[in-house]
Amino acid sequence: MAYANWLSEFEKSTSGAEQAQCWNLKNEPRIDAPLNSFKEGIGKRFEDEIKNGNVGLKAACDAIKQAMVELTEPHCSQLGLLPFVRPDSFKEILISHLPARDLLRYAPTGPFDEDNPPATIHFTSPFKSPYNFPRARFIWLTFPTPDMSMTDDPTLIVKELGLAHIVNGGFLFRFELSVKGMNLFVPTCLDAALYEAWAPPPSGSPWGMTRHLETGHHCRPEVLTNSMDHSSVRPVATLVSPPGSRVRIGSATIDFMIGRA
Repeated sequence: MAYANWLSEFEKSTSGAEQAQCWNLKNEPRIDAPLNSFKEGIGKRFEDEIKNGNVGLKAACDAIKQAMVELTEPHCSQLGLLPFVRPDSFKEILISHLPARDLLRYAPTGPFDEDNPPATIHFTSPFKSPYNFPRARFIWLTFPTPDMSMTDDPTLIVKELGLAHIVNGGFLFRFELSVKGMNLFVPTCLDAALYEAWAPPPSGSPWGMTRHLETGHHCRPEVLTNSMDHSSVRPVATLVSPPGSRVRIGSATIDFMIGRA
Protein backbone atom coordinates (compact mmCIF):
# COMPACT_ATOMS: atom_id res chain seq x y z
CA MET A 1 0.00 0.00 0.00
CA ALA A 2 2.83 2.42 0.86
CA TYR A 3 4.47 1.82 -2.52
CA ALA A 4 1.15 2.32 -4.32
CA ASN A 5 0.69 5.63 -2.52
CA TRP A 6 4.22 6.66 -3.48
CA LEU A 7 3.64 5.67 -7.12
CA SER A 8 0.39 7.61 -7.38
CA GLU A 9 2.27 10.75 -6.35
CA PHE A 10 5.45 10.17 -8.34
CA GLU A 11 3.51 9.57 -11.55
CA LYS A 12 2.34 13.20 -11.35
CA SER A 13 5.85 14.41 -12.20
CA THR A 14 6.25 16.24 -15.50
CA SER A 15 10.05 15.82 -15.49
CA GLY A 16 11.22 13.62 -18.37
CA ALA A 17 14.00 12.19 -16.20
CA GLU A 18 11.61 11.27 -13.38
CA GLN A 19 9.08 9.84 -15.83
CA ALA A 20 11.84 7.63 -17.26
CA GLN A 21 12.89 6.50 -13.77
CA CYS A 22 9.30 5.54 -13.06
CA TRP A 23 9.03 3.77 -16.42
CA ASN A 24 12.16 1.73 -15.73
CA LEU A 25 10.81 0.72 -12.34
CA LYS A 26 7.47 -0.38 -13.82
CA ASN A 27 8.93 -2.17 -16.85
CA GLU A 28 11.59 -4.45 -15.36
CA PRO A 29 10.21 -8.03 -15.63
CA ARG A 30 13.40 -9.98 -14.83
CA ILE A 31 14.01 -9.57 -11.09
CA ASP A 32 10.79 -9.95 -9.10
CA ALA A 33 12.21 -10.58 -5.63
CA PRO A 34 14.85 -7.80 -5.44
CA LEU A 35 12.53 -5.38 -7.21
CA ASN A 36 9.69 -6.04 -4.76
CA SER A 37 12.10 -5.47 -1.87
CA PHE A 38 13.24 -2.21 -3.44
CA LYS A 39 9.64 -1.05 -3.90
CA GLU A 40 8.90 -1.79 -0.26
CA GLY A 41 11.87 0.36 0.67
CA ILE A 42 10.60 3.26 -1.44
CA GLY A 43 7.19 2.96 0.22
CA LYS A 44 8.75 3.09 3.68
CA ARG A 45 10.86 6.12 2.76
CA PHE A 46 7.74 7.82 1.39
CA GLU A 47 5.88 7.20 4.66
CA ASP A 48 8.85 8.58 6.60
CA GLU A 49 8.85 11.71 4.44
CA ILE A 50 5.16 12.23 5.15
CA LYS A 51 5.70 11.74 8.90
CA ASN A 52 8.46 14.36 8.77
CA GLY A 53 6.13 16.92 7.26
CA ASN A 54 6.94 16.51 3.59
CA VAL A 55 3.96 16.20 1.25
CA GLY A 56 2.81 15.05 -2.16
CA LEU A 57 5.14 14.93 -5.15
CA LYS A 58 8.06 16.42 -3.23
CA ALA A 59 7.84 13.63 -0.66
CA ALA A 60 7.71 11.06 -3.47
CA CYS A 61 10.72 12.57 -5.26
CA ASP A 62 12.77 12.79 -2.08
CA ALA A 63 11.96 9.17 -1.27
CA ILE A 64 13.15 7.81 -4.61
CA LYS A 65 16.26 10.01 -4.61
CA GLN A 66 17.29 8.42 -1.30
CA ALA A 67 16.61 4.94 -2.67
CA MET A 68 18.61 5.64 -5.84
CA VAL A 69 21.61 6.87 -3.86
CA GLU A 70 21.61 3.61 -1.93
CA LEU A 71 21.67 1.66 -5.21
CA THR A 72 24.94 3.36 -6.15
CA GLU A 73 26.71 2.33 -2.94
CA PRO A 74 29.56 -0.15 -3.61
CA HIS A 75 28.17 -2.77 -1.22
CA CYS A 76 24.46 -2.36 -1.96
CA SER A 77 22.57 -5.64 -1.54
CA GLN A 78 19.54 -4.64 -3.65
CA LEU A 79 20.81 -5.44 -7.13
CA GLY A 80 19.65 -7.57 -10.02
CA LEU A 81 22.87 -9.54 -10.57
CA LEU A 82 21.57 -11.43 -13.59
CA PRO A 83 24.41 -13.73 -14.73
CA PHE A 84 25.63 -13.18 -18.27
CA VAL A 85 26.05 -16.42 -20.21
CA ARG A 86 28.87 -16.03 -22.70
CA PRO A 87 28.09 -17.10 -26.27
CA ASP A 88 30.64 -19.32 -27.99
CA SER A 89 32.04 -16.46 -30.06
CA PHE A 90 32.41 -14.06 -27.13
CA LYS A 91 35.66 -12.08 -27.02
CA GLU A 92 37.09 -11.49 -23.54
CA ILE A 93 38.47 -7.97 -24.17
CA LEU A 94 35.73 -5.41 -23.58
CA ILE A 95 35.57 -1.61 -23.73
CA SER A 96 34.66 1.24 -21.40
CA HIS A 97 34.59 5.01 -21.85
CA LEU A 98 35.03 8.06 -19.63
CA PRO A 99 35.55 11.80 -20.08
CA ALA A 100 38.96 13.41 -19.71
CA ARG A 101 37.98 15.11 -16.45
CA ASP A 102 37.40 11.72 -14.78
CA LEU A 103 40.81 10.47 -15.86
CA LEU A 104 42.37 12.82 -13.35
CA ARG A 105 41.18 10.44 -10.61
CA TYR A 106 42.99 7.46 -12.05
CA ALA A 107 46.01 8.82 -13.89
CA PRO A 108 47.82 11.28 -11.59
CA THR A 109 51.25 10.79 -13.18
CA GLY A 110 51.31 14.53 -13.51
CA PRO A 111 48.77 17.25 -14.10
CA PHE A 112 47.28 17.47 -17.55
CA ASP A 113 44.88 19.96 -19.01
CA GLU A 114 41.53 18.24 -19.47
CA ASP A 115 40.83 20.76 -22.24
CA ASN A 116 44.02 19.71 -24.02
CA PRO A 117 44.81 16.17 -22.87
CA PRO A 118 47.38 13.85 -24.45
CA ALA A 119 46.09 11.28 -26.91
CA THR A 120 47.17 8.38 -24.66
CA ILE A 121 46.92 8.28 -20.87
CA HIS A 122 48.21 5.53 -18.60
CA PHE A 123 46.22 4.79 -15.47
CA THR A 124 48.26 4.78 -12.26
CA SER A 125 45.43 3.49 -10.08
CA PRO A 126 42.70 0.96 -10.87
CA PHE A 127 39.45 2.16 -12.37
CA LYS A 128 36.72 2.58 -9.73
CA SER A 129 38.66 0.64 -7.08
CA PRO A 130 41.55 2.77 -5.79
CA TYR A 131 43.23 1.54 -2.60
CA ASN A 132 41.40 -1.78 -3.04
CA PHE A 133 38.11 -0.16 -2.09
CA PRO A 134 35.42 0.12 -4.78
CA ARG A 135 34.21 3.58 -5.77
CA ALA A 136 31.36 1.82 -7.52
CA ARG A 137 30.20 -1.80 -7.60
CA PHE A 138 30.36 -2.19 -11.37
CA ILE A 139 32.24 -1.13 -14.46
CA TRP A 140 29.96 -0.84 -17.47
CA LEU A 141 31.38 -2.44 -20.61
CA THR A 142 30.46 -2.66 -24.26
CA PHE A 143 31.93 -4.39 -27.30
CA PRO A 144 31.71 -4.27 -31.09
CA THR A 145 29.49 -6.69 -32.95
CA PRO A 146 29.54 -7.91 -36.57
CA ASP A 147 26.82 -5.35 -37.30
CA MET A 148 28.31 -2.41 -35.37
CA SER A 149 31.99 -1.56 -35.00
CA MET A 150 33.30 1.01 -32.52
CA THR A 151 33.14 4.53 -33.91
CA ASP A 152 35.80 7.26 -33.52
CA ASP A 153 33.10 9.95 -33.36
CA PRO A 154 32.90 10.91 -29.64
CA THR A 155 29.49 12.56 -29.92
CA LEU A 156 27.98 9.56 -31.67
CA ILE A 157 29.40 7.08 -29.18
CA VAL A 158 28.09 9.16 -26.24
CA LYS A 159 24.63 9.22 -27.82
CA GLU A 160 24.67 5.50 -28.62
CA LEU A 161 25.88 4.52 -25.17
CA GLY A 162 23.31 6.74 -23.46
CA LEU A 163 25.91 8.76 -21.55
CA ALA A 164 23.66 11.72 -20.77
CA HIS A 165 25.94 12.90 -17.97
CA ILE A 166 28.92 13.64 -20.24
CA VAL A 167 27.48 15.38 -23.30
CA ASN A 168 28.74 18.67 -24.68
CA GLY A 169 32.26 19.97 -24.53
CA GLY A 170 34.88 17.64 -23.14
CA PHE A 171 37.07 14.93 -24.64
CA LEU A 172 36.17 11.25 -24.50
CA PHE A 173 38.58 8.40 -23.80
CA ARG A 174 38.32 4.66 -24.37
CA PHE A 175 40.08 1.78 -22.66
CA GLU A 176 39.98 -2.00 -22.72
CA LEU A 177 39.66 -4.54 -19.92
CA SER A 178 40.12 -8.29 -20.02
CA VAL A 179 37.22 -10.16 -18.40
CA LYS A 180 38.56 -13.67 -18.96
CA GLY A 181 37.48 -15.98 -16.13
CA MET A 182 35.38 -13.26 -14.46
CA ASN A 183 31.67 -13.19 -13.68
CA LEU A 184 29.71 -10.79 -15.86
CA PHE A 185 26.16 -9.55 -15.40
CA VAL A 186 23.29 -8.33 -17.56
CA PRO A 187 22.22 -4.88 -16.26
CA THR A 188 18.82 -4.43 -14.65
CA CYS A 189 17.04 -1.26 -13.58
CA LEU A 190 18.44 -1.68 -10.06
CA ASP A 191 22.03 -2.10 -11.27
CA ALA A 192 21.49 1.07 -13.33
CA ALA A 193 20.06 2.86 -10.25
CA LEU A 194 16.99 3.69 -12.37
CA TYR A 195 19.20 5.92 -14.54
CA GLU A 196 16.85 7.87 -16.77
CA ALA A 197 18.93 7.33 -19.93
CA TRP A 198 18.88 3.54 -19.43
CA ALA A 199 16.24 1.04 -20.53
CA PRO A 200 15.89 -2.74 -20.25
CA PRO A 201 16.95 -4.70 -23.34
CA PRO A 202 14.50 -6.31 -25.76
CA SER A 203 13.01 -9.58 -24.55
CA GLY A 204 15.38 -12.47 -25.25
CA SER A 205 18.51 -10.37 -25.60
CA PRO A 206 21.55 -12.25 -24.21
CA TRP A 207 23.02 -9.00 -22.88
CA GLY A 208 21.92 -5.49 -22.00
CA MET A 209 21.45 -2.91 -24.73
CA THR A 210 22.26 0.77 -24.50
CA ARG A 211 19.57 3.32 -25.30
CA HIS A 212 20.23 6.13 -27.79
CA LEU A 213 19.87 9.54 -26.13
CA GLU A 214 17.94 11.12 -29.01
CA THR A 215 16.00 8.29 -30.65
CA GLY A 216 15.44 5.87 -27.77
CA HIS A 217 16.58 2.99 -30.00
CA HIS A 218 18.53 0.07 -28.56
CA CYS A 219 22.08 0.48 -29.84
CA ARG A 220 25.06 -1.32 -28.36
CA PRO A 221 25.52 -4.38 -26.13
CA GLU A 222 26.40 -3.77 -22.49
CA VAL A 223 27.41 -5.98 -19.57
CA LEU A 224 28.68 -5.36 -16.05
CA THR A 225 31.89 -6.50 -14.38
CA ASN A 226 32.77 -6.18 -10.69
CA SER A 227 35.14 -3.27 -10.11
CA MET A 228 37.20 -5.20 -7.59
CA ASP A 229 37.97 -7.90 -10.16
CA HIS A 230 40.14 -5.28 -11.88
CA SER A 231 41.85 -3.81 -8.82
CA SER A 232 45.30 -4.85 -10.04
CA VAL A 233 44.84 -3.52 -13.57
CA ARG A 234 46.23 -0.23 -14.86
CA PRO A 235 44.69 0.25 -18.31
CA VAL A 236 45.72 2.64 -21.03
CA ALA A 237 43.12 5.11 -22.28
CA THR A 238 43.13 6.54 -25.80
CA LEU A 239 41.39 9.61 -27.13
CA VAL A 240 38.20 8.91 -29.09
CA SER A 241 38.53 11.06 -32.19
CA PRO A 242 38.98 10.56 -35.93
CA PRO A 243 42.64 9.99 -36.88
CA GLY A 244 44.71 13.17 -36.92
CA SER A 245 42.07 15.25 -35.12
CA ARG A 246 41.04 16.26 -31.60
CA VAL A 247 37.25 16.35 -31.58
CA ARG A 248 35.26 17.19 -28.47
CA ILE A 249 31.96 15.64 -27.40
CA GLY A 250 29.19 17.64 -29.03
CA SER A 251 25.69 18.42 -27.84
CA ALA A 252 22.67 16.15 -27.93
CA THR A 253 18.94 16.76 -27.92
CA ILE A 254 18.16 14.36 -25.10
CA ASP A 255 14.69 12.85 -24.74
CA PHE A 256 14.46 10.40 -21.86
CA MET A 257 10.96 9.21 -22.79
CA ILE A 258 11.14 8.84 -26.57
CA GLY A 259 10.68 5.25 -27.70
CA ARG A 260 9.19 4.06 -24.40
CA ALA A 261 5.81 2.50 -25.10
